[in-house]
Amino acid sequence: MHTPITQLTAQSNIETGELIKSIELWNEAYRNGEPLVSDDLFDTYITELETRDPAHPLLTAITPSVTESLDYQHSTPMLSTDKVYTQEELGLWFDKVIKAAQTVGIQDPLVECSPKLDGLAGRLYLDGALVTRGSGTAGTDIRHLLQAGLKVLGDTSRELTGEIVVNREYFAENLSLHFANERSFISGMAGATNGLNQHFTKALQDGAVHLVSFADLTTKAAMPLSTLRGVAESVEEMQLTNNPYLLDGVVFAVVDPQVREIMGTASDHNRYEVAKKRKGETAETTITEITWQVGRDGKQNPVLTFEEVSLSGVNITRCTAHHAGNVLESGLGVGARVEIIRSGEVVPNLHAVCTPVEPSMPAQCACCGHELKWKAGGVARGFKPTYLVCHNSGCDSRKASRLLHHLDTIKVLNFGLKTVDRLVHGGFDHIESLYEMDKFDLVAMGFGEGQSTRLIESFNSVRNSPIDDNLVVASLGIDDLGRRAAKKLLKHFRLEEMPYLTIAQIAALEGFGETSGYTISMGLYQNKQLLEFLIHDAGLNIQHTQDEQPIEVAQDSYFKGLNVVFTGTCKLSRSEMGNHAASQGANVLKDISGKKADYLVCGAKVGAKKMQKATAAGVKVITQDEYFDLCGNGGY
Repeated sequence: MHTPITQLTAQSNIETGELIKSIELWNEAYRNGEPLVSDDLFDTYITELETRDPAHPLLTAITPSVTESLDYQHSTPMLSTDKVYTQEELGLWFDKVIKAAQTVGIQDPLVECSPKLDGLAGRLYLDGALVTRGSGTAGTDIRHLLQAGLKVLGDTSRELTGEIVVNREYFAENLSLHFANERSFISGMAGATNGLNQHFTKALQDGAVHLVSFADLTTKAAMPLSTLRGVAESVEEMQLTNNPYLLDGVVFAVVDPQVREIMGTASDHNRYEVAKKRKGETAETTITEITWQVGRDGKQNPVLTFEEVSLSGVNITRCTAHHAGNVLESGLGVGARVEIIRSGEVVPNLHAVCTPVEPSMPAQCACCGHELKWKAGGVARGFKPTYLVCHNSGCDSRKASRLLHHLDTIKVLNFGLKTVDRLVHGGFDHIESLYEMDKFDLVAMGFGEGQSTRLIESFNSVRNSPIDDNLVVASLGIDDLGRRAAKKLLKHFRLEEMPYLTIAQIAALEGFGETSGYTISMGLYQNKQLLEFLIHDAGLNIQHTQDEQPIEVAQDSYFKGLNVVFTGTCKLSRSEMGNHAASQGANVLKDISGKKADYLVCGAKVGAKKMQKATAAGVKVITQDEYFDLCGNGGY
């Protein structure tokens, strides 16, 4: 039996045949839902094979991981949850909640507490698709697990978001000898592409694997923030005790919709909720190497390689060091002793530096060899030197990172970093060139016929679908100009005006300042030709923010100022019902918990328990026909 190599370093002298055998073995194990090694180690071997034999057929036959096969677009983004690890950090978040609440006249806002399940996040759609969180905007459809016996705990009459988990007692009795932990079992099951093995099949048939709805968690508890401050640790302990699933913390979420709106949403998480994570298992180890990866803006990102440690049943040899400033200030380098933590995270983190060393900082770019220069960080860093940056516009790594950012932002599926690297090496190294690429170009670069077809279909699907103008702007990769910032600008200026905005025009808007105004203004001007190409020549169906029709509110509406919840299958889509209610001056809530609803409007297939719960809470329950009658337009 072939024994795979367990480590690969720059000094390794591994025969190519041995390299290929390891890749084939690991890939087959992954396809069978029984991964033998980490994604990082697998990717290292693939990179080494690409270096030695770029045309090897194995490179086009590898099964992507479940998080890379993103074939289903989410209706709304599945955002991650921001995290804190100490009571002090939680207290700072409480302060932000109070500040936001006071701006809308709420002195003691309600905060809801619930257990943070540690499995695989997914969303169940009404069309029967069960989709992993994936990139947040797109995921993998794993509905076959439902057919195999996955049990859904929650209200399936509506779109349901939750966590796929396995019962802990069942895992301990039946699966602990075969899998390192509950999470590895769930990820292996979701990633199995050659069918489910006997362990997955039996657990599903035994009803031990569940999709637990976040909205329907029975252990949720809400209380005024003034009360919660004094009992937060006790609440955490209660939430973490006697739960049938693996947990890695407690989620605190603001209940009041007005406060949620004030706190808003970042690009990858809601600011109105936070997860207080358990301090996870830690291990001390020694750094053996620091490698530097190049981002789209030329920043050199340090990655630590250290002597292998096992945390939560996972063997770990690498983690990020975030930025060059951290390497310099923390004394990170070969021989440094560090503490690594894995608090339920997929990615391990550097927790502490036990024994620092004199760091050796790179002088040239890890990709192109160009001279590096220091760049200051922002306010949080006190504008200290933070990033080592390559300013060579011809750097292949910079080009690849920029292409990937553009594709991800406009929501083109199936293009990973390795694919984009091959595009750059094949001469498609700038954004404009992507729009000239066809299937035959990809085949000529060594992509398989089927993969080439899928890539072009993915790209053309986005070109043929409506795309918001703020995504086009954000895809340029300009510092301080993400999707939300771009949306704010586009409410005041049209897309064609972007390259000509002055620092003063930007800084005058809420949420911007002179520093961000300068960065954005310069970035837009430098990308003038590219933006004009995307507007006029790329064939994109751009939807302009300023063309969105504002909702006109009926002044004499029966529902003006009332809180309305829609449930069940209505004659109009949920978004259309929501828009109609907004035109009547109503506030549309997601459910009857939290801020008190006035009306529950029921379509078809509404459970009796939901209506009873609403009635008990003093909420008036009406049918959708009664709703339209009260609006004065029974024929809607």
